[in-house]
Amino acid sequence: MIQDRICRGCKAAFKGGPRAYYCPSCRHERKKQAKADYLKRKAAGETRAIGSKDKCERCGAEYTVESGLQRFCPDCQPVHAAEYDRETSLEFYYEHKDRINPPRKFKRRKRGNICVWCKKVFEPVNGSTTCSDECKRLYRNKYMREYNKRKNAVPEAQTKRTVSSGRIDLTGEKYGMLTAISETSKAGKHRRYICRCDCGNEVTVKVDSLRSGNTKSCGCLKAKTPPPKFKDLTGKRFGRLVVKERSYEKVRNNHSFWLCECDCGGYRIADSADLHNGVATSCGRRCPLGKRPIINPERHLKQQKYRKEYQKKKKDPSST
Repeated sequence: MIQDRICRGCKAAFKGGPRAYYCPSCRHERKKQAKADYLKRKAAGETRAIGSKDKCERCGAEYTVESGLQRFCPDCQPVHAAEYDRETSLEFYYEHKDRINPPRKFKRRKRGNICVWCKKVFEPVNGSTTCSDECKRLYRNKYMREYNKRKNAVPEAQTKRTVSSGRIDLTGEKYGMLTAISETSKAGKHRRYICRCDCGNEVTVKVDSLRSGNTKSCGCLKAKTPPPKFKDLTGKRFGRLVVKERSYEKVRNNHSFWLCECDCGGYRIADSADLHNGVATSCGRRCPLGKRPIINPERHLKQQKYRKEYQKKKKDPSST
């Protein structure tokens, strides 16, 4: 607990915890003095090495030194710390009990001997606030009802509902860059709203897409987002295929397609993932040079094993 303390060295007032005996300036000087004393003891050979053996000041048992200030064995250290904490706490209490006791007594009196439910006067036992088990049950039920009401409270933005249908009204709400203007006629089983984007365009968006965050703009946000960076494969060989240039005929999210030339003279558009995984290694099944070459033998053997097992299960389902 941070309170006003009196420095044992210079008698100055400062803010500190229960073990703060010195002000910051005195503490700094004491650290400097302690370091100087340590250097002197070290020069005289009076210090203990980490890992050496020493005897506990409390029980006399031998222990391994783990720090320069260690005085007790691991078994006696917690006992000594508890005794020291209690001693210093009592010392602080007796010095400041005139300041500590009044708020403590007021807090105890504040509980009183009046039942919080029926307002009857009673003799409290163990800090009880109710006079009987029945009052305790009723008071607890009331508390739990209020707690559940606060816990399940819906934000104000979600409590606006239309009088006729009881559905949530999103008019005026903002979702990303879109602001809901008005609800359109229902098309199918989905409700839709006319929304105005920050760029000025108006679009019709499903309510589910707005509330889930899947739709955040009219499409301008995607146009502003820089395209993903792809590794350039131009000139690289994958089996019989040599990559010529990037192809934009096929489009798939986060996939790059490349125009490749086969050794037989044919062309093929292949996905970069298929090229790296060894799926695309030739211009196709009708390549004049025959079957496609195997780039990854381990993958090829696994695929063959899986096909044989699948065909076996398909012919004889009872074998499983």
